[in-house]
Amino acid sequence: SGGVDGGVAKRAPSQMSCLGWVDVHAGDEVDAGVEEVLQHDVAHADGGVDDQASDVDPDPTSIYVTFTDDVFDVVAGADVTAPTGYFFSPADQTERSVYDIETGSASEVTFTVEKEAVVTPTPQPDGSEENPYHIYDEATLRAVENEMDAHYIVVEDFSLTRGWNPLGLGDSADVAFTGSIDGQGHTISGLHSVLGDYSNVGLFAINNGTIENLNLSINEIEGWSEVGAVAGTNDQNGIISDVHVTGKYVGALSDGSNGGFAGGIAGRNRGTIQYSSSRIGVGSYSGNAYGVVAYNYAGGIAGGNWGVIKESYATGGINSGYYSAINSGQLSTYYAGGLVGGNLGTIEDCYVNLEALVVGYQRVGGFLGWNGSSGIVRRCYVVHNDKAWGSVQATISIGYNIGSVSNSYAESTTSGSVNGFTRITRANLTNGNTLSGFSTSVWNFAAGRYPDLVNNPR
Repeated sequence: SGGVDGGVAKRAPSQMSCLGWVDVHAGDEVDAGVEEVLQHDVAHADGGVDDQASDVDPDPTSIYVTFTDDVFDVVAGADVTAPTGYFFSPADQTERSVYDIETGSASEVTFTVEKEAVVTPTPQPDGSEENPYHIYDEATLRAVENEMDAHYIVVEDFSLTRGWNPLGLGDSADVAFTGSIDGQGHTISGLHSVLGDYSNVGLFAINNGTIENLNLSINEIEGWSEVGAVAGTNDQNGIISDVHVTGKYVGALSDGSNGGFAGGIAGRNRGTIQYSSSRIGVGSYSGNAYGVVAYNYAGGIAGGNWGVIKESYATGGINSGYYSAINSGQLSTYYAGGLVGGNLGTIEDCYVNLEALVVGYQRVGGFLGWNGSSGIVRRCYVVHNDKAWGSVQATISIGYNIGSVSNSYAESTTSGSVNGFTRITRANLTNGNTLSGFSTSVWNFAAGRYPDLVNNPR
């Protein structure tokens, strides 16, 4: 018998009264009955006197045995097997021999072993939170529609072909996504969905689950109402977190003046949008369809907000391509804001730094088109860069405000306030000093730079 001693399997040779074989199995259980086990391991060719085991080492993993006979023969080619979970290294140790020992003293043969690698089988994805389904191309993304309450991860970047049909979009009723998608920082590009007769148009029709850690590059997305790159509607339990959208166009124009609620992230937000950003319509485009566009309620993050938007920012254009038509009176659009078109929820720790025009006829703001009676805005700032324009109730901050605004700032060359936002010069906004009411656990302040978000840096 034998065992494992610090990674070594040991076998004790035997001194025998006649030619015989010792059948040694390394890893045998070693206990108080070791002598009997050893006696039975000796096969006598002539039925000679039973050998008596003696001098058993007190260490139960190493055995030293002396037999009492006076004649000793060679025992060769003993059958030695490695312990369960181990293998011989090198492998040719299985042919080791025990030599004739005529001195009567005990001897030892050592077998070195290595522990076998424990191979844990990789479980197949089953859509559980612990073992989510994998998304890696258009087909696996489309398959989400088969289990809208399951959990998913995106495992690589990929592109979509034109003509995307929003996940969950129905002819009579839409099905909300209630599972989770972790994009793991990957990018889905090429999103194109133009569905003029539908509301709730986007990657998803309605989100009531969690979509996070995803980059989305869009081409064109259009419907008649509730249009957003991530979801047409982000419902009450919906969470969109750390999602960043870039691209050309999101529009709710198809049904004429009835069209409304277009947003860079969601058309309507009733849930939570956090740590996210949009940059839409920045660049050189032909035609009018670029930026976020709607007859009513257009915003860089959401067209309308009834939920919570926090630690997010927008830099793109609103109705940008329609400046000439709006300015000439050929087109009237309402409730246009750099971040949100209309707000009846909470917006906190957000900013807008415009790279393209925010344009509308009435209730137009560099930050927010309209803040209703239940609307709350706090710890925000806007840099309009002379790109906010409207005819009626239009300002660099909020076009029309009847809600609550606190500790918020609008870059300006003049002093005073504008619809709840305190005017501040660029020098004072970029000097690295902490703005009043802002927390350094949420905001980074550095000289020569606009304040940046700790959990959502530019």
